[in-house]
Amino acid sequence: MLISTLFRDLAKELSLLIGSDRPSTPPNRVGNFISIKTAAELVGMSPQTIRSWIKTGDLEGFRVKNGPWRVSRDELIDLVQPVRPGASDGAA
Repeated sequence: MLISTLFRDLAKELSLLIGSDRPSTPPNRVGNFISIKTAAELVGMSPQTIRSWIKTGDLEGFRVKNGPWRVSRDELIDLVQPVRPGASDGAA
């Protein structure tokens, strides 16, 4: 009986520890992933450019069970942010 009580208490403590690292509600990701065609239209580029960015690793693409490719809208927007004049990016 003592061992079962210890295991029960340990399980309770572990569930509290694991649960404390998780957000109370999952992040809302619905609508955050868009098709390559939509991504291209959003930033005024061709779908081939978006595919190229995925291929080179500049943009992360996702595909589920042979479905269409999806990209993160937020990551895409971050990728195409304009560079401020005079900003030092290492280019000469």
